[in-house]
Amino acid sequence: MKRGTYQSGVFKLSLNRKEPVKSAAALHYLLYGDIQNQYFFNDSLAYRYYRRALEIGENHREVATENAALQRLLGLLLRKPKKLSLYKQYLARYQGQQQGEEDYFWTSYYKLSFRLNSDYLKTTSVEVFQPDLNYYRETFDSLERLEVSKYSRAAGYQMRGIYCDLIAKEPAMGAEYFIKAQRELAAIGWFYSEVKLLRAQVNEGIALKLEGDYQGAIKQFMRGIQNAHFDRSGYVKEVVYQNLSDCYGALRQHDSAHVYLKKRNQVNTTLGNLRVTENIFIYDYEQQLKQVGEVNKQLTSQQYLLLAGAAILAIGMIIVYRKWKRTHQRKQVLESENERVKEEIKTIRSLVDRDRIVLKNKAFIHLEDLRYIKVEDHYLWFYTASKREFERGKLKDILLELPPNFVRCHRSYIVNKNYIEQRSHKEVKLDGEIYIPISRMYKDEF
Repeated sequence: MKRGTYQSGVFKLSLNRKEPVKSAAALHYLLYGDIQNQYFFNDSLAYRYYRRALEIGENHREVATENAALQRLLGLLLRKPKKLSLYKQYLARYQGQQQGEEDYFWTSYYKLSFRLNSDYLKTTSVEVFQPDLNYYRETFDSLERLEVSKYSRAAGYQMRGIYCDLIAKEPAMGAEYFIKAQRELAAIGWFYSEVKLLRAQVNEGIALKLEGDYQGAIKQFMRGIQNAHFDRSGYVKEVVYQNLSDCYGALRQHDSAHVYLKKRNQVNTTLGNLRVTENIFIYDYEQQLKQVGEVNKQLTSQQYLLLAGAAILAIGMIIVYRKWKRTHQRKQVLESENERVKEEIKTIRSLVDRDRIVLKNKAFIHLEDLRYIKVEDHYLWFYTASKREFERGKLKDILLELPPNFVRCHRSYIVNKNYIEQRSHKEVKLDGEIYIPISRMYKDEF
């Protein structure tokens, strides 16, 4: 995440909220969930991290933390039609905690996303279906009148562009809204906005293709390929390569169409159900390969040889140039990301280093010195290398206050993973010849 996502060592929500996420543990889980979601596309692990952050928000009664987790959970579940009941449950809960126009916007956004997805699927599966276009226009107009952040406005423009493409069948109007979304996102410069910027660029290219402007669509898709996040977005690469193949095929440049169709087939990614909010389309690729082959067979042998020779030469030059260019760009991206990740880790560690447990007797224990915690007769005993302190409480309550390197290994113990020297199936050994038992219930934590 870029500069501006962290302010004074406190994680700020991605939607320009004023309220920060105060809990250090919630900060960790939200950040880990975003990394799993945006970089590794591991929805199940991201869901677990967001759920832990939501639980912390509930226990601490931090509405900002709860809303941050709920927004991310709704974004994940929107991609999973089988989780409809859970999606509605979170949406109702988020709606019940509205605190201003920003929350009202996102509640309406998720409702509209669900209806847009449902109406589009009906238009493709039901012979006679007329969506309520007036409802969409009035809802979009009301959202644009709200005073919200640039990121929120861009999300609204993005969805309205998708509506114009899929429901209203007005791709020219859709392209205009995708351009508006790109302007808003380009002015932010955060990690989240840059990922959305790539999708807005691709959606504009799809709108131009639907309008019949194949040359303009090709230029727009090439802009998307230059985006630093393109190589990490497997499903976006698949859509871009497929649409480039379509555009070149429509222009009767069949060799280029074939090249991008092969590139599309080399992308090792699995798409689930149709994701209307990201404008991902599923095509019959095998049929298109067959059509390209039939067109090539109609060429005379002499024309085929000349075209093949020219294509091989051009492709060879393109491959060499693109390989050099991508290597250079990738090196720059990796260097910048390395610096950014180092800065984030430094910020997170500074948060943890400053955290400490303050007891009622005004004694305090730094988390970095804490070896393990033991509960005995309703009292928590805190052990460091040089002292021990006690406080009345429960293990499950103190665990929510601690960062992820503290795990529960027994009904009576919490240990700091940083001090574990050895581990067996029955116990762990901490530095200083300290042995802590492991119960079956908590064995999977290790």
